[in-house]
Amino acid sequence: MKRATRGDGGQGDGQPVDDLDQLSSDRLLTMMAAGTILFIHAGFLIAQLLHVGTHIVDVRIRLAIVVLVTAVTVLLWTKKSPSRAWCAGAFAGVILPFTVTFWATETTYAAQGRTGMFWEPFIGLKLVFFIIAALCPSHPRWLAPILFVIFIVEALALWFVLDLGDANAHITLREPHVTTVYALVAWTLLMYRRRHARHDRDLTVARAEAAMLRTTNDAFVAVQDMANTPLQNLEIALTLMAKRQPSDPLVSAACRAAVRLRELGQLLPVKQITRASVDPLALERIRNLNEVADDREAVRAGSGGTLKTGEPLKKS
Repeated sequence: MKRATRGDGGQGDGQPVDDLDQLSSDRLLTMMAAGTILFIHAGFLIAQLLHVGTHIVDVRIRLAIVVLVTAVTVLLWTKKSPSRAWCAGAFAGVILPFTVTFWATETTYAAQGRTGMFWEPFIGLKLVFFIIAALCPSHPRWLAPILFVIFIVEALALWFVLDLGDANAHITLREPHVTTVYALVAWTLLMYRRRHARHDRDLTVARAEAAMLRTTNDAFVAVQDMANTPLQNLEIALTLMAKRQPSDPLVSAACRAAVRLRELGQLLPVKQITRASVDPLALERIRNLNEVADDREAVRAGSGGTLKTGEPLKKS
């Protein structure tokens, strides 16, 4: 069955409706991700400018990230119909700067851990795993796995480069097991979200097809209802005419045509059997036909000959 398309003359002209809806969903997800990440970076930037807490990431790097994420958010807001590649690139553009901030953060805390301070690594990484799982655009499908791999590789690099497995690193004993569990849970969430989205698209297509089939069936039922009453009247009239003039070739041809019309009506693929009703004026027309037939017989009997078919008669 042909997929429904939206041909409104805009940017989505001729594209399947479900594809356009998916693009709208990807745009919304990317905007939500950009807004969340902008809130995180802006919060840290304000804290640094107000000299609150430890300045781990250089303020210029944080400011550049905030400007980048803000620009992406504004473009997403103004661009009403972005392509899938544009949404994917925008999401990657706002999520990948975390690799820079994570490296600076973990390096700073690892140095402080060598002095005897206990700390927990990869806190921000756990958050990013769930951002990817919940807000990454659905297409292309390889985007989320690649982002997972990038951040997992960075975590492994930090673990070995900073020698976080050493007892002198003073990290919590739960690592790296906790980060591994977070990654697995986030991956499970991503798979469940994709499965739910696929089922939702299938259900939408099934509902659209069912609605189209109902409309087609209603149209066939309407055609059958509209054709039944005049066809029934025609069959009654032809039956009376055949009794009066059994050898008339025109009447025989009309009877065969009526039979074929009835067979054609039975071929309509309807799921509802309708009962035809006789036209309220049908009885009056039948009486008129009976009177015309009686006049023909009277004229034929009075003239002693035959009356040509189709010759007009006047009521006496």
